[in-house]
Amino acid sequence: MDQIKVKKYAYKILVIDDEVDILDIISSELMDYGFTVLCAKSGTEAIEVLKHNTDIDVVISDFRMPNGDGRFVLDYLNSMENKPVFYFFSAQADITFEEASAKGVQKIYSKPSYLNLLLEDVKNFKAFKANDNLIK
Repeated sequence: MDQIKVKKYAYKILVIDDEVDILDIISSELMDYGFTVLCAKSGTEAIEVLKHNTDIDVVISDFRMPNGDGRFVLDYLNSMENKPVFYFFSAQADITFEEASAKGVQKIYSKPSYLNLLLEDVKNFKAFKANDNLIK
C-alpha cells in the first residue's frame, strides 16, 4: 500500500468563528497538516487567546459574530507589535477589500465555498510573511 506523505507545518493558527461546525472543520483540516490550532467562538474570546499566546502566526476570522466581530479582532491585532497574518472567512463581510487590505487583511474568503483555497493559502502564508509590503 502506498503511503501518502503530508507536509507538516510548525505554525500556530487561531481560528475564530461563532459557528461551531465551521470552527471544527477548519481546525481539523489545519491540524491534519500539523498546524497547532487554537479556537475562539467570539472576538472577545479571541482577544483573550491572543493576550496569552503572543506567538500566533495566522488568524482566520469570521466577520460577523456576537461579542466582538472580526473588525474588533483586527483592531486589536493592529495594536500588536508582531501581528499575525490575518484572513477573513465569512458569508457576509461589511467591509470592502480595499478597507480590509488597508487594515492588514491578507485576503477575504467567502464561506463556505472557498475553504480549500483558504487552507492552501494558509499553508503558504510564510511567503506572505516574508514580504513586509504585504503586511501592514
